[in-house]
Amino acid sequence: GHSITAFLAEDRRVVPKKTSNKDLWPLWVDFAKEKMDFLALTGAHVNFRGVIMFQGPSDGNSTYAPHYETHLRRLIEDGRAYFGKPNLNWLQVRSPYWAGGY
Repeated sequence: GHSITAFLAEDRRVVPKKTSNKDLWPLWVDFAKEKMDFLALTGAHVNFRGVIMFQGPSDGNSTYAPHYETHLRRLIEDGRAYFGKPNLNWLQVRSPYWAGGY
């Protein structure tokens, strides 16, 4: 898993990402944009209505916990700005524990 910090640009992080994490900004938004562009090119009507982000518990159980709200707010702001949708719905799901079967 990746800390929420990995999804933010480096200058948007209050604390650095975990050294074991790669930078996922802007990879996650680029991936979504690429898929939407592909659908539009194939003639599909794309109606991007929201983001659902599932995350494990590690940020809540670590030194990242005090910064989680700030990072989440910035992640939502940055995603909305990137997609040009200031009111983009965002559902953040945090598991109380993490294992492949849950």
